[in-house]
Amino acid sequence: MELLRVYALKLIEKGLLDEWHIWDFTRAASDRDYIRENYGPVAYIRPAAGYQKIATVARGKYFKLPFMIKSDFHLAIKAKGQSGFVEYVAGGWANGRSAIRRLDDGEFTTQERSPESEVFAMDTPGIMNSCLENNATINFTDKGEVSVSLDGFNFPDVDYFRKSGEIEIYVRGGFGHSLEMLNTPPGIKRFIGDIGLSAPYFQSFNYYADRYSTYRDDVFLKCDDDIVYLDTEHFSGYVDAIRNNPQYFLISANVVNNGICAYLQQKGGSLPESVGVFESPPGGLYGSLWESGYKASKLHEYFVEQRARIFNLEKEVVEWDARIFINFVGWRGENLRYMNIPQGDDEGMISVQIPKYLNKKIAVYSKFMVGHLSFFPQEYKEDPQKDDPGKIDPKKIIALYRTLLPV
Repeated sequence: MELLRVYALKLIEKGLLDEWHIWDFTRAASDRDYIRENYGPVAYIRPAAGYQKIATVARGKYFKLPFMIKSDFHLAIKAKGQSGFVEYVAGGWANGRSAIRRLDDGEFTTQERSPESEVFAMDTPGIMNSCLENNATINFTDKGEVSVSLDGFNFPDVDYFRKSGEIEIYVRGGFGHSLEMLNTPPGIKRFIGDIGLSAPYFQSFNYYADRYSTYRDDVFLKCDDDIVYLDTEHFSGYVDAIRNNPQYFLISANVVNNGICAYLQQKGGSLPESVGVFESPPGGLYGSLWESGYKASKLHEYFVEQRARIFNLEKEVVEWDARIFINFVGWRGENLRYMNIPQGDDEGMISVQIPKYLNKKIAVYSKFMVGHLSFFPQEYKEDPQKDDPGKIDPKKIIALYRTLLPV
């Protein structure tokens, strides 16, 4: 994502991109740490996303947190060099009760709790309201006591952090309720998906579909995390193409290392057969490029050798009536009306199934080039007996694309 970040920030700087939303569906803790440290404040936390750090508060300071949630707001406080943590639950038990718990470090990543961990509990029916802004204030006093208040309700003070100079604040939702952070600054924002869920991407589509009235007039762009090149000069032309062609449900960028795009690039005379032969993948799915790291490498090398010139297609906007890999696609915000999709094959739903019942097609825009690093079969030798068992070398390809980075 390092190269993608450079391009996204350049587009934001030019005023061509309003916001970049990073959806964190990572599985490894190290990847989650990398995203947290480099990609903006948390804006949204799914119920099974776990605790997310949002602030560090020094002794004698306080922190205010505006948020929205229907029930089960969880706040955890840790101190460096001190074992265990304190957990506050507001509006738990179907928005009927609130509590404070003292817990061990091993319980930080779980949701199982024993009654013995409670040091305070009180009935607080109706304390949360999903239609209104809730406000929490965490105050770390000069004496080392922590006081937490929430919209007029004050938890009892705790004094477990007297030896600490600062505390760390973490939050999460829980038990079916997502947590939405308010007043996050524009620019880059993080959205945290449920950890360990297979095919989790429907969560991002659902988020925007549920906020249709907010986003209906915008243009949405969806891109993979391994985009290594983006043509900032022709970006606005791509956005205009999406705005001006409502007959298409979505429009793909002209992607390097995408089976359908490679086929159309060669058909348009932009890719010589010396680079490779790129057929139309059956039904738009898989194909020889998708499974060949060797072909992908040759294609990337040729594109960089050409200094990222546009691989013209037969037309500026080429209509496509089959599935397409959604490495980099865009759509008009009004199409969110149909994107409250179930868990499953999100790519098939938005590129084939939804356009089909709406009697619409999709398209590829010729004048906006994007580089997509790899598909998973290109990275691994699944069958050494194949004629083309070569795999892509990501570090080598990324190094090539560094030469194209904007100044």
